[in-house]
Amino acid sequence: MRRERTMKQRQTHSKSRRGCLNCKKRHVKCDEQGPPCANCVVRKTTCSYGQSPTASAAQLDAPAHLDAPAHLDPSSCLAVGLPSETSQSSGSSSLSPPQASRVPSPSETSFSSSPELQPSPEPRRLLELELMHRWSTHTYLVMTCHPEEYPLMQTVLPREGLRHDFVLRIMFALTSLDLAVHVAQTEADAASYVRSALAYHDAAASALDRHVRARAAHHAHDWLAHVATAAHTAYQLAVFSATRAGGTARSRAAAIFALWSQAAPSGAAAADTGLDALLAASPATALQSLLRLPASIDACDAATCAPLARLYAVNDALHEPAAYYPDSQKPTRATLLHAEQPQQQQQQGPPVSRHEMYRRAVFHLGTCFAEDATGLVPGHSASFPSVAGPGFAAAVGGGEPLALLVVMHWGVLLHRMGLRCWWAAGVGACLVAELSEALPETELAFLPAAQEGVAWARGEVGLDVWGAWDPAMSAGIGLS
Repeated sequence: MRRERTMKQRQTHSKSRRGCLNCKKRHVKCDEQGPPCANCVVRKTTCSYGQSPTASAAQLDAPAHLDAPAHLDPSSCLAVGLPSETSQSSGSSSLSPPQASRVPSPSETSFSSSPELQPSPEPRRLLELELMHRWSTHTYLVMTCHPEEYPLMQTVLPREGLRHDFVLRIMFALTSLDLAVHVAQTEADAASYVRSALAYHDAAASALDRHVRARAAHHAHDWLAHVATAAHTAYQLAVFSATRAGGTARSRAAAIFALWSQAAPSGAAAADTGLDALLAASPATALQSLLRLPASIDACDAATCAPLARLYAVNDALHEPAAYYPDSQKPTRATLLHAEQPQQQQQQGPPVSRHEMYRRAVFHLGTCFAEDATGLVPGHSASFPSVAGPGFAAAVGGGEPLALLVVMHWGVLLHRMGLRCWWAAGVGACLVAELSEALPETELAFLPAAQEGVAWARGEVGLDVWGAWDPAMSAGIGLS
């Protein structure tokens, strides 16, 4: 009897096509855990996956080292049917500079990195959801002091972050610090948030710099650069406040001053061509304060005018002993504007003297105190490094005593700002304390007006008020 032959049904293969290029070329099975995969590690060859669908350009730009805080346990996702994965910790916070101009979609959660550095996508996604929620409910408030600008920071800026990586990453960096300061319940969670902040900031900094340079090359500016630079400045100041970076008092003062000066080009950009787009994307009254003239110095009360008068007196004593202004004449906006001739006219005349350079800086400091007194623009004092002039900035960087004395008075305004903004907390008082310790060792020790100015600044930030300085502190130091 003839035996029937039964044919086995042909099945489709289950081979993966997602292996690395080297394994495909050698026709060997790839573990797909790279790069590098195990085969390439053994053969010591460069592992590349080419244009693999599992590793998009945006994913390659994503932060490669992020630890989710302990309370973001992926197992909690089981209740809503999401996959659960175990978070992998990493001690490094370095990131690859972003190249793509978009944010990975929710489906793009894998990372193309070595297995030991590859974080679990689920904790990272939960972390970024938490960061976006925190930004939209709390952190955005530190970016502005005007209620009419709240929709811009709360709604428009996150949407722009979906188109510009540097915006989203600097938002996440600042928000991570906010969570570390105000939300973290344990030191481990706080450290995790700080690592996330460092990672996002490193990724954003280079992209922001490229964006600003590209716009500047075409003589165009936009409000995104202004906002991102402001957030970058707030982030850096918060880190400075938390770490109290090393160095001398003079170097730290110069670092803070230079940090605030970085916001100058972007601040001007927001008031230039990008302002129309900014106002169109927000309520009609948004950022109208950028167009306001600084408040008159006459708005300062007697208690504030006295420290400014002392700064003028110290400047006269050091650079113009004959007194540039009579005691009966107080500098006004008109006299300052008259002194500041257009640039082309200044080039034809003699350069601005040291006395005039310091006088202008003190005047601008006075307008900051005036704005602080009115309360209309609480953050106006942050603009002082931008308007004080390059000559004054160089004097601060060179550690000139009078420049440091002026910066110490500006530290009083930073202290007041820190009472309202968590990212500036403690910076002003630290600045005043350190500079007041350094100034008695300079020629200012012989000027009563300088001694009174230091005593006033210390009192304003809650430090012990000094009396007259002991001449022995500065023995052997004479006027330059």
